[in-house]
Amino acid sequence: MLNVNDLCHHIFKPPPSIVVSHYIFGMVFARFFTVGLNQFNSNFNY
Repeated sequence: MLNVNDLCHHIFKPPPSIVVSHYIFGMVFARFFTVGLNQFNSNFNY
């Protein structure tokens, strides 16, 4: 069973690698989302 202190530490202070991977994933997702949205708008205008 996990300790409450350990659980809070894990939730509020995740390891840096997880933060970096989430940040990179967010950037890539936002890039693909905006590109897809622009493509959809350009197709919709025709």
